[in-house]
Amino acid sequence: MKRNFFAVGMIAALVFGASGNLSGIDTSDTRMLSQPAASKTHVAFIYAEDLWVMNADGTDPRRLTVDEGIEGEPCFSPDGKLIAFSAQYDGNTDVFVIPVEGGVPVRLTWHPGADVARTFTPDGAKVVFASQRSTFTGRYAQLFTVGIEGGYPEQMQIPNAHYVSLSPDGKRMAYTPLPPAHAQWKNYRGGTVSTIWLFTQANRKAVIIDERFNGGGMIADYYIDLLQRPLQSYWNMRYGNDLKTPSASIQGPKVMIIDETAGSGGDMLPWMFRKFGVGTLVGKRTWGGLVGTLGFPELMDGGMVTAPNLAIWTEDGFVVENVGVAPDIEVEQWPADVLEGRDPQLEKAIEVALKELEKNPPAEPVRPPYPVKVRK
Repeated sequence: MKRNFFAVGMIAALVFGASGNLSGIDTSDTRMLSQPAASKTHVAFIYAEDLWVMNADGTDPRRLTVDEGIEGEPCFSPDGKLIAFSAQYDGNTDVFVIPVEGGVPVRLTWHPGADVARTFTPDGAKVVFASQRSTFTGRYAQLFTVGIEGGYPEQMQIPNAHYVSLSPDGKRMAYTPLPPAHAQWKNYRGGTVSTIWLFTQANRKAVIIDERFNGGGMIADYYIDLLQRPLQSYWNMRYGNDLKTPSASIQGPKVMIIDETAGSGGDMLPWMFRKFGVGTLVGKRTWGGLVGTLGFPELMDGGMVTAPNLAIWTEDGFVVENVGVAPDIEVEQWPADVLEGRDPQLEKAIEVALKELEKNPPAEPVRPPYPVKVRK
């Protein structure tokens, strides 16, 4: 790829040199810099598919990588001493780190799928990256962390994310669940930019899951696993507040909002929510399309036919299909309320969660006295 850039550059130079017409072009102004990242002292960027860095005032630009592979997605460690980036050095996209002063990049990930660097953890000990390594459909990415010296990656407690930014204390996360559409056309006025979500990882006593408009596509049982994580223990820290295990788990009330637009996997999630007694369902009955269409061959003319060939059953017989999942508390989403900026289903879910909190508040354990471990 970089040889192609060189060839294009040489052709352009020959063409412009032959024409002898460079009027209006500032040849000293380097173009096509992309993917900037900034620290207090430096700016990193990609130019001609190499990683570059310069001082924050724009002086002393220098190239950090010279490999033929493609580099991208640079990000600085909190102290500004390391740059994490993704590169295709062996035909695969993996995560690397390199000192801001330069050196040999250190490879951190080795999975055959693409791993894309996103940021560092607030303590600078790990790199956060996006990967589809654990997804069944490949339609989305998830977040993982890996130590700056390598090691086995650990998945973060969030179902799917593409871009991410962590708060300095590590308790909150801003992220986009899906990648941007990157669709552009004449007179485009926006609308395809991914919504930014906030994910709070700790210190919440209840949770509301908004499952409306869930078109399915997969069996999201991992949501149920995460919601049911029981409290294991607490950890007394020499410095700072005590921590609990599992971190970011919520043992208090749980409410799920459902509606008639949720189906297929959007039927399955509230069905599991009720089956395992996770919490209260609020809203409208889901549409009852929990079937699968799998494995139909293509026709000779390139067309296709489909028919359901996957149905769910339990010891109670066939379930959910054409029936849906009914709410525990039915709430209609009247257009007049929505036009006024209200969300009656969400309002009811909040009301239910608060009442449950008042009736059954989560226990607030008190740390016991320190044991005496010396002989008297």
